[in-house]
Amino acid sequence: MPPLSLPFGTFTMDKNKGKKVSTRNEVIAAIDFGSKNFKFLIGSQENGKVKTKLLKKEAMMLGKELAENDGSISDSKLKKIEKVLNDFKQYCKKQGIKTILGIGTSAVRSAKNNQKLAKLIDSFGISFEIARGRREGDIGYLAATMGKPNNLMSDMGSRSFQVSYNKKGEIVSQSLKAGYLIVYDKFYKNCDSFDESEKHLRKLLKHHIHHLPKHTENFMALASNSMAEFVTGKPKKEITNQFISQSQLRNKVKELKSLRPKKYHELKSKLDKANKILPGLTFIDYLLEFSHHNHVLIVESELPVGLIVEYFKKN
Repeated sequence: MPPLSLPFGTFTMDKNKGKKVSTRNEVIAAIDFGSKNFKFLIGSQENGKVKTKLLKKEAMMLGKELAENDGSISDSKLKKIEKVLNDFKQYCKKQGIKTILGIGTSAVRSAKNNQKLAKLIDSFGISFEIARGRREGDIGYLAATMGKPNNLMSDMGSRSFQVSYNKKGEIVSQSLKAGYLIVYDKFYKNCDSFDESEKHLRKLLKHHIHHLPKHTENFMALASNSMAEFVTGKPKKEITNQFISQSQLRNKVKELKSLRPKKYHELKSKLDKANKILPGLTFIDYLLEFSHHNHVLIVESELPVGLIVEYFKKN
């Protein structure tokens, strides 16, 4: 009997038992309900290796929504979310994808009516969770390392900083519940020197993120492409999955510290994504110093990759 072609898999007939046997592994989907974007991915496991693909990013601006709507998600925004989820559900149905995982982070956590959103998401058959700090760090670690042990991972979000590492088979996470948007406005935006800005953020980091493991195999940084582009002067495609040395980063920090107040303010007004880049420099430099690494690997991976890796590890 010839193979029966199905979306994302091929099945053949077992002559002995008359049952369909899959020659490829299951494909699942995962969604990151982020503060700025919703990210939609699919993933599968072949020969023990997890492979994922980012299908699209949908700008939903939940963080901004909460700021403008007294901490709640408006009915109009919920209707927009419903339409986006319905479209994705139909896509998955056509592709034969039955399992859809979802994770909500900072903005979803802080929304006053997040249970209303959770109920909407659940109505589409999505296995959804609202991740707290440690859980978010665990998933981030899996996303960056694909589950490999003895690595250090950082993730700099708009509303939180995360650091995770694997210690004796268990993922340990530490977090600062203030992301680059908050940190930039508080320590960088109106400050007259990078040196002063850096001191404020380092003091805060030391209070929340400490006792880091020394000499792990790699230090991997998520959400640091913009910072890496600024440090190296190279486009994203040339620095993704590449190492940046501590000396490269510190040369850029030294350059910023030498700027007089007028020049520093001019830089901030002209630099695209200054609110992400400047705190990012301090964050990565701090982690390099206290983890005893002399380089950082700039990783391109989305948080839902961690959900997909975890799913296949469990199944």
